[in-house]
Amino acid sequence: MNIHAFIRIFVCCGIFLTNSLQAQQKFDSSKLTDPERFGPEVAELLFTSEVYEFEKNNESCIYLQNGLRASSFINEKDWLEIKDTVEVTRIEVVYSKYPLRSGTYYEIYPLLFDRLNAVRVS
Repeated sequence: MNIHAFIRIFVCCGIFLTNSLQAQQKFDSSKLTDPERFGPEVAELLFTSEVYEFEKNNESCIYLQNGLRASSFINEKDWLEIKDTVEVTRIEVVYSKYPLRSGTYYEIYPLLFDRLNAVRVS
């Protein structure tokens, strides 16, 4: 599966006996309403790892697909069927660095924020 051909958002799930109050919020969700103002700040908080090709390799994950330049999930039903029986322990957003302008990728903050908000409300 070529990372440039697909955009995948996957949510790693597990059943744990931890208290949900111990969960930490990565960033202030109110900032996700203003990508122009907070785009660089929020993007800086996200860990980035570049790979040539992405491979699914964890059985305890659910992969939520969205389309190119889209934030809605194609297979949202897969998540909705299990969301009340699992606890999310990690969310990873996987996407291609496209488009390149003069050989450089520039983050599309409105799209990034839409994707983060889609994960947050699902």
